[in-house]
Amino acid sequence: MKNYDAWNIEPLRDMGDRHALYLNLIQWAILAPNSHNVQPWRFVIRARDHEIVLYVAKEGILPASDIIGRQAHISVGCALENLAQAAAYYGMTIVPHITHTEDKETCVRIVCSDPSAHAEEHDGVSLDSMRQRRVNRGKFDTARNLPEALIQSFHTYAQAGGLIFDSIRDIPTRLAIAQFQEQAEKYVLAHDAFRKELGNYFLPNATEEGRGMPGNTFGLGDETSLRVHRALQQEGPFDPDLANGMAVSARDAMKHSPLIGIISIEEDMPFYWIQAGRVLQRNLLEAERYGASTSIHAALIEVNFFNKLLRLRLKRSARPTVLFRAGFCTEERPHAPRAPIEGVVTVEKDRV
Repeated sequence: MKNYDAWNIEPLRDMGDRHALYLNLIQWAILAPNSHNVQPWRFVIRARDHEIVLYVAKEGILPASDIIGRQAHISVGCALENLAQAAAYYGMTIVPHITHTEDKETCVRIVCSDPSAHAEEHDGVSLDSMRQRRVNRGKFDTARNLPEALIQSFHTYAQAGGLIFDSIRDIPTRLAIAQFQEQAEKYVLAHDAFRKELGNYFLPNATEEGRGMPGNTFGLGDETSLRVHRALQQEGPFDPDLANGMAVSARDAMKHSPLIGIISIEEDMPFYWIQAGRVLQRNLLEAERYGASTSIHAALIEVNFFNKLLRLRLKRSARPTVLFRAGFCTEERPHAPRAPIEGVVTVEKDRV
């Protein structure tokens, strides 16, 4: 279906057309993971200025689950890292400048160098990882540990980004976080606004929408996906069996993960949210390079009560801002759809 065409992207052979090159960079960027698969980004190409401007689109900030826009900024940070990795493939460097528009919309001005004549010597690992990466919410093989070199790279990327990384592998802490996750899931599902918002993005498997999460990305068949989609959107109390099942599934997935990765920041503000997104995506791409699967969980991050419990457990003064699982999955999950590139890109050819 057309809503999955974005995953078929190939690198450019001819880098002579700067507009085409910048558009290709953006096509890699939109493959980034993002909360609810809302894809909360907008791009403006200013090729004459050697610039791409990446906006945190206000319409991509969900009012019930992402009240202050933290998750949208993290998602844009992931897209920025994809763009940086694609630029490196072409022998380019980028310099991002985070700022705000007059109406307080966060944007990143990305100044791009010219491509290198030796770009073809790049091994292309990051491009392959971008194309192959997908969220895998299934259970991981607890008997198969992640390579120590991969775990060390998680810490290295966080440190290089000025952030804090905790790799949770001990059983007691994993079990505690799993319990926090279950309670956080039940908490958010009990709130009508969150549940209905989730229902807008939890989609049947046969959807032709470019945004949202088909049920098969959760391991659900066609009939169950449609039932959950409808139940989430219904008025009145949510089906308690479904709520409990979803919460327990999230708990068990956390419990059976060889590693839970947590990225924390010292200041809870847009600059650090975007930086956390960049570090997250760099970690996910590295995991993909090792053949490991990953899944991101936001409920513990966004519900302040459970975030505080997590902080106490970690003995951190910094705020946990990203939580993901990593391991070797026992089953494959499909990609999520993507919206058409034309809807998120504006080209300013004649800007002076």
